[in-house]
Amino acid sequence: MENHCLPTNFANGSSAQNSHPLSKKHQAIEHLSAPMIYPPGVFLLHQGWKPQMVHFIEDGLVKLVYTNEEGAEMIVGLRSTGSVLGVAAAIQNQPVPLAAVTLQPSQIRSLPAHTLVKLLQTDLEFAFQIQQSESTEYYSLVSRFAQQKFGEAKQQLENLLWQIISIMGLDASQNDLKLQLPLKYYELARLIDIEPSYVCKLIKDLEREGIVKRKNGWLILTNPQKLQRLNNFSTFWI
Repeated sequence: MENHCLPTNFANGSSAQNSHPLSKKHQAIEHLSAPMIYPPGVFLLHQGWKPQMVHFIEDGLVKLVYTNEEGAEMIVGLRSTGSVLGVAAAIQNQPVPLAAVTLQPSQIRSLPAHTLVKLLQTDLEFAFQIQQSESTEYYSLVSRFAQQKFGEAKQQLENLLWQIISIMGLDASQNDLKLQLPLKYYELARLIDIEPSYVCKLIKDLEREGIVKRKNGWLILTNPQKLQRLNNFSTFWI
């Protein structure tokens, strides 16, 4: 489906070869797993399947997707550099409730689930790092649910744009900041849980308020700081 209300030249993602420095939890598995570069559209986790591998994102962007029995999809969140996928299901030996799909070329280290469990039992520092990661994941999902349940759609879109700026490592203090969105407009709609046509309306509202402009296929944020709102919801909900 063609996107008529948002820029059409979506970024393919930063090169996975230009990886960020490894976090401590990634350093612990560096000698156990070589990094692999995955193109967009690869399923790292399949909904309803027990994970054979746990995935550590070193660079890139992954969407978490829930599909109901009728085949309707909802994007539950986005995960980027530093996130770990499949840990809880691996520990509990249970199927994952969500699929994880790459949105951009992504550099991933993967570890067999049984190896992860053994490492958690023998390496206390690594176990604590994973515990911190899973606590962040829990906090993020709860905040995401609360905002989707009670937050206004426009506020959700503003927070989403703010988080994309952070994920892509852009300078939020820069005026007229050019942004290429990693999501198509119907994916934005799924993430916020609104109709795609309403995303167009919200973008136009932001244009009228002077917060964004569209020019030559770019979404230009005139003052990114305006997107940051003081509210009761976590800013890490995606």
